[in-house]
Amino acid sequence: MADPQDLIRTFENLKGQRGTWESHWEEIAERVLPRQIGFVGDRTDGEKKTQKVFGAKPMVALERFGAVMDSMLTPRQSRWHNLRTTDENLNRDFEVQDWFYQVNNILYNARYSPKANFAGQNAERWISMGAFGTGALFIDFEPGSGLRYRCVNLRDLFLLENHQGVVDTVYRPFKYTARQAAQRWGEQNLPESIRKCLDNPAKANEKHDFLHVVMPREDYEPGRMDARGKPIGSYYIALRDKVFVAPASGYNTFPYSIGRYVTAPDEVYGRSPAMSALPDIKMLNEM
Repeated sequence: MADPQDLIRTFENLKGQRGTWESHWEEIAERVLPRQIGFVGDRTDGEKKTQKVFGAKPMVALERFGAVMDSMLTPRQSRWHNLRTTDENLNRDFEVQDWFYQVNNILYNARYSPKANFAGQNAERWISMGAFGTGALFIDFEPGSGLRYRCVNLRDLFLLENHQGVVDTVYRPFKYTARQAAQRWGEQNLPESIRKCLDNPAKANEKHDFLHVVMPREDYEPGRMDARGKPIGSYYIALRDKVFVAPASGYNTFPYSIGRYVTAPDEVYGRSPAMSALPDIKMLNEM
């Protein structure tokens, strides 16, 4: 059973280890993707973020990069992948082909449903990869609506790899107001400090810090129908009170799609085309 305080300690360690990355990302954001400034220091909503942008070419180039990656790898007007088995004999069977054809259509209809919001969020993921070298989509399921995709800002994404170099753990801090938290998990699951805010109209919309942790479950038991029957554990924590705010849950497959443009040896986060072009961008700004 995961312990919230242990998870918080790991999260704090991850935050302390990537300060160099964040200063690098901030430098890129200031010149190439100003709307994502905020890796270093607190920012005020609505503040001007283009003080270090002296030409639009880097921003336009980044948008073109995202458009090219989207059109080549995930084109919206075509079926850009097909399902199949690992058995070539089965793949030649007509009934198997017909079954996979129908399932593939169901998958695409669910993914490109307006409620899923895949196209827009996937475009954001390509932009993040072009600027910072790492982009992530969170794939969730909303009862009654189906799949729901969200591009997670790299500022709020802390990664760990397994022994094979595959990202298998994500720590994601985020903020909810007391009202949003009650809608998400139910008032009865919130700590007392947040429940008190619900009774005070002046504090109902104050934001509180939460943490979502997705990681392989150590107590996984195949065949169970409860959370322990899911190989991937999911934990929501109220950071101030250091308690879980939702019953333990999980996923059958890892819910984050992590893309890294290129990686250097022993590095978890990717490196990007914008990093390669940064010296030229800074020189042109000086000129």
